[in-house]
Amino acid sequence: MYITVDSDWQRTQFRLANGNMKIWGEDPFFITAKYRRNNGEIASNLLLGSGWWGLCRHPNYFCEWLTFACWTILQGTNAFFTCFPLLFLTCHLYLRLKHDELRCLAKYGPYWLQYRNRVKCLLIPSLF
Repeated sequence: MYITVDSDWQRTQFRLANGNMKIWGEDPFFITAKYRRNNGEIASNLLLGSGWWGLCRHPNYFCEWLTFACWTILQGTNAFFTCFPLLFLTCHLYLRLKHDELRCLAKYGPYWLQYRNRVKCLLIPSLF
């Protein structure tokens, strides 16, 4: 749970500082992504590609999944009902990841593609 909270805190502090801070002792990689709001205004967000957010695009989701996986393993049984919460969360996160990726691509366009090229892993660092 620490990484979930810390990754959210890291991104929030980074955006509050407008990118002018160190992440894990180094200057961060980020993209200033411009997008159009519903009212037609041009706005921008900072897409962080360092720290937890440089390991994968959704470190908060990964840690939630990992927590459920550990709880399931610690139960020490292979009955379906003990695995159901993990299976449910896995399906939920998969659908959520697909939705988030499509939403970000529609919102940020080429900036999101640039971000995806830099932060290649979707959920599991160095794997997926």
